[in-house]
Amino acid sequence: MTITYEYDHGDSWKHTISLTGYTSKGTNVQFGVPEGVEAFCIAGEGDPCAEDCGGIDGWEALKDAFKHPGKADPDDQKSWYKAECLNGEKKGLDPYKFSVLDVNDAIQEADLLEG
Repeated sequence: MTITYEYDHGDSWKHTISLTGYTSKGTNVQFGVPEGVEAFCIAGEGDPCAEDCGGIDGWEALKDAFKHPGKADPDDQKSWYKAECLNGEKKGLDPYKFSVLDVNDAIQEADLLEG
């Protein structure tokens, strides 16, 4: 089953989420999933895109600014990301990192908020 989800309608970030199957208790143990957890992530790619960065083109420009530290940054995108971006990080941007642990923490936090 595949779900398409659009976030931030102004920038039209479209995500595809795939349910690849159900797991057995053995799989949950293998991945260290606590008992009672019904949904979890086992893989993904990329750091979350920056909030209000200007859509796909803005995200690509921001990634490029961090990828080439010596390159001119006339719009001061790096400073904006570190200090003002809602989900920016003071240490900078690594658009290629992915943390399955962070994603699963967020899934569980969202589940607790709904429950």
